[in-house]
Amino acid sequence: GQFRFITAAQQTTDGTPFFVASVEDATTTNRIGAGLYSGAVPTPILKTGDSVSGDAGTISDQSFTANSVLKASGDYITAVGLTDSTADVTARTALIVNGAVATEGGNAIVTGGTFTGARTGEVWQGVSNSLAINSSGQWVAAADSNASGDDAYLIVNGVIDTTIVDPAGGAGGDLEAVAINEDGDFAFVFEDDLYINNQLVFATDDPAFEIDVNGTPTVMDRIFALGNNLTLTDRDASGQVIVYFAVSQDDDPGGALGDTKSFVKLAYTVPEPGTVVILAGLGTFVALRRRRLPTA
Repeated sequence: GQFRFITAAQQTTDGTPFFVASVEDATTTNRIGAGLYSGAVPTPILKTGDSVSGDAGTISDQSFTANSVLKASGDYITAVGLTDSTADVTARTALIVNGAVATEGGNAIVTGGTFTGARTGEVWQGVSNSLAINSSGQWVAAADSNASGDDAYLIVNGVIDTTIVDPAGGAGGDLEAVAINEDGDFAFVFEDDLYINNQLVFATDDPAFEIDVNGTPTVMDRIFALGNNLTLTDRDASGQVIVYFAVSQDDDPGGALGDTKSFVKLAYTVPEPGTVVILAGLGTFVALRRRRLPTA
């Protein structure tokens, strides 16, 4: 076979490239599979037809999530379709960590599987594109249940994080991105607000977190960090981490104009609150957290 298309090409900290690819028959050009590949000479880490620990099925020819993550240590996390003799190839999606189906409370995180705190009839519906892992195999991911309405759950190292879970079921909103560093600190975007280790560090639509845009206090209205577009650095000697993400301000509420977007660097000392500095965007910015700072 040959690669039909390659997506989400990245590299590990030691320079090893990795990517997700669809594979086709070289003669007929019919799709025959997909896989997660690494190396200058691409070698499959996991591909269609492989079995995984914790499930009797094999990986289907459906695409792997484009947000698969590989570390220089060889640790990886991805989401794949699973098939067996009785299930349609698109019927089940599983969260895979280092070649095995990830578990929560001893139960496999796979479509149709149960989980801790699930209501009657509630099961996993699928795994989102928000996945992250570090070189120690610690991981964080978002998954949805079959409950109606907002039903996102945050799972950290196999445990559902109950900090943001709505008692009515799920997290009560959208989990849009996750990240984890080598110290095990994790970040996530929930309903356009940013959290580090469950501490709210940046909120949209909230004057308490307004930023100075060329001297004008401005409230941001959205965080753009879908999938893996969220970066969290390791702690420095003082315990400080840096998180990078993008925000937008609504320049024309209800209108047709596009929003102004800015790239953000947020410094946060674990577990103390942090400060925010806009690195690029419209003019010169100095960001605020709870108090206004002078324009740089």
